[in-house]
Amino acid sequence: MEFVICQNTQCPEKYICLNAECYQVEKKQIQCYQCLTKYHLSKNKVVKHVDDFIELEQFINEIKKKQIRRNTFIQMIIQQALDFSKNKIQEVQLSRNADLIKNATEKIEGETIKLLKFLTSTYLEQKFTFPYQNSFHVFYVKFFFEDENKYQEDSKSQLTTLFSQIEKYMQSLDLDIRTTIKRSQQKLEVLEKQVTQFSKQSLYNKFLLLLLILLFPYLFYLQSNQFEILSFERQQGLTTQRQDQLQQDVLNLKDNFNLLEQQHQYLLINQTGDIQALNQTVTQVIDSIQKLKLRFDTFKQSYTLNLEKDKNNFQSQVEAIQNNLTQFLNSEFDLRSKIQEISSMLQLQNFKKEQIKSVSAQQIQVKKEQKKKLKKIIDYIEEENVMRKIIQLKNYVYTLLNFRHLIKIHLHLPKNNLKGFELIYDELFNKPILLQTMASIQQMVFKHDRDNPLLCLGGLSIMSLEIIDLIACDFANDMFRPTFDSQKAIKSTHGNIYWYQVQEQSFGFAPNESINLLLCDDQDEKSEYRLSYWYNIKTLSGGRRLGMNLSLENSIEYRLQIYLLNPPFQ
Repeated sequence: MEFVICQNTQCPEKYICLNAECYQVEKKQIQCYQCLTKYHLSKNKVVKHVDDFIELEQFINEIKKKQIRRNTFIQMIIQQALDFSKNKIQEVQLSRNADLIKNATEKIEGETIKLLKFLTSTYLEQKFTFPYQNSFHVFYVKFFFEDENKYQEDSKSQLTTLFSQIEKYMQSLDLDIRTTIKRSQQKLEVLEKQVTQFSKQSLYNKFLLLLLILLFPYLFYLQSNQFEILSFERQQGLTTQRQDQLQQDVLNLKDNFNLLEQQHQYLLINQTGDIQALNQTVTQVIDSIQKLKLRFDTFKQSYTLNLEKDKNNFQSQVEAIQNNLTQFLNSEFDLRSKIQEISSMLQLQNFKKEQIKSVSAQQIQVKKEQKKKLKKIIDYIEEENVMRKIIQLKNYVYTLLNFRHLIKIHLHLPKNNLKGFELIYDELFNKPILLQTMASIQQMVFKHDRDNPLLCLGGLSIMSLEIIDLIACDFANDMFRPTFDSQKAIKSTHGNIYWYQVQEQSFGFAPNESINLLLCDDQDEKSEYRLSYWYNIKTLSGGRRLGMNLSLENSIEYRLQIYLLNPPFQ
């Protein structure tokens, strides 16, 4: 990732602040570390929100990782919804009812598509892009702090709602199948009664038809031999009454024959219609039974799938219970072991108490002796501290009485004015001063707690080593005081010297509080009373201002020196 170089510090602008007071303000969010620190510097010289500083590259990488996790989870939810919808549509398609299949498929697909649109618009469509753009900064930060559990629980809840709606709809379809089964059973019972009744009527009609067929030759014979019978009866001497009776019998038989013939024709016609109606009814019954069988098979398959799911869930619950029981037994075993350990420890403690009681008298005597020795040591330390404070105060008073005239900024000061001083640092201007360098110098200065000796900081040309071109003398606490403002120095408590020490920029002194640290002090270029040296910058360079000479970067013609006044009282 490429970064813009700050015009003030020449450092890459790659830091942002994630505090709400900062990212909600419409301003330039990406800054270098020095400018971001300066912007957050309070009146009390305390850097605010320092725990919320983060590099831009790390910030963007975390957002990308979070986005990948979200997209993966939502895609998983979408796939589960699609699989569930597909399974339910396959169950519906087992039915032979085209309207039922169409309506159920549209219902299931409509509910599923509604969920997919919600998940896509809510969680997959982001309001920011990559690479980073300052106009989307608020959206980046809100996404960075967003709780991942919230969208996971919400999407799971939406998926559960979809499952519940489709399951209720499928249950309503199952209720329709049961109603159809009941109605079909009732129709089948009525049909069985009709078939039974028709079968009885058919037997009766067949019996009449058989009787008619048996009587038909006899009746034909009677009709053909009617006159022969009459003549024969006359010949036999039958009376007229007998003839009339026989004639009447013949006529009755004819009427019965005609009636039977009519019934025969009627039965043939009606039996044909009944047989056709019966065939049509039987065909409808067979179709209804086949449809009923298909629906029953569909219902059975769906019930079998649900039964398998319930069985798997039951097995998983049984396994979970077994695992919990195993864990419980292990916990019980561990608890018993701990109880035994505690019992043994209590026994050991009781034993130790008995031993302590037995030697308590000796220990009390030893403790008394130790307290006496400790008191002597404390008294000695306090006495030493009092003596050290007295020595420090005597050195401070001695310095003020004898070297008060040196506490200011000097031009062209001869070295013989620094009698009693020790040279503790002497390097060319090309030597960088880092944190560890400053720490080693301060170790030589502050040998004891609360020491505050007199120091002199200056620079000179290698061409005149006996004359110091520019030097300022002051007490160490004023000279080494850390500062944070790149435009204001702190006045000394003992003279008209203004000191500054800003990390990753520079340290030095000035005749007034106005400074301009563009890594080094460039304020008032014509002033001879300013010394500014780079401090802990990343370029590992030395220099660069001594008086009006502002271009002593990595110079080998000038030296930086620090002198320490040897304390007269030790």
